[in-house]
Amino acid sequence: MVAVMGSAGSVRQRLLVSLTGLFALFQARDALAAVWRPCWIDHGAVLAPATFGDMVGDVVLDPGRSQSALHDTAARSAGLTGGAVTAAWSLAGQTARSVTLPIRDLDPETRDLEVSAIGVVGADLLAGQVVTLDLRRGCRMSLDRNARSLARRSRAVALVGLNGGWAITARITDGVTVQSGLFRIDGDRSETTVVGGRLSRTAQDGDPVRLRAVEAAGVFLEQAPARIIAAAEGQKPGLGTSLWRGGVLVLDTIAQRLTFQPAR
Repeated sequence: MVAVMGSAGSVRQRLLVSLTGLFALFQARDALAAVWRPCWIDHGAVLAPATFGDMVGDVVLDPGRSQSALHDTAARSAGLTGGAVTAAWSLAGQTARSVTLPIRDLDPETRDLEVSAIGVVGADLLAGQVVTLDLRRGCRMSLDRNARSLARRSRAVALVGLNGGWAITARITDGVTVQSGLFRIDGDRSETTVVGGRLSRTAQDGDPVRLRAVEAAGVFLEQAPARIIAAAEGQKPGLGTSLWRGGVLVLDTIAQRLTFQPAR
């Protein structure tokens, strides 16, 4: 038997090619790996640390809101005046050198929080990102420009623009009637917002309002906490954060889809 063996040089070359390919594989894996940052739930609102210029503090993540804003109280404390401010911005590892944010009275959105939020992040600053909220054990989040999803095995639903914010199709029922349509994805409250509804009975102080069920993105939540607001032009219903507790929520603003992996 005659064995034909390659030269030592060719063996080294093949080994080098193999190692190069393996290194590229590890690089690709690391590029896809999510960079996780802490977040937490405060009275139903999702908060995360952020910086804006010299300001450092917590912001409310609200994808259903069209425009991000700085809280006027925090802006005054930092010596900022005027109707808007331009500065560098950082959130969950993503940075922007120049972002212009309006200064607004955000007391209605933040008055119930235990911390003093410096602002609210809406759909405008989340555009072009894959936003992942992992609520299985506490809260952690990532912002990424790669469509890598922890909830990839879950059914995807269309992420739709609604008055500048993000929304999905959902259904709610009080046990008698059913309402369906587009609902904002609210990150500033736990309750599902019903526009123009009526209470079936007079609510007592501290007695929560609840829906018979909310159904969205494959989730069916019974006895869902709710709030009812008066019907007015521009008012839209919204899905609160109670719908996503215990699971992984992914808002892919690039592919315009939402996936949710519920708790097992």
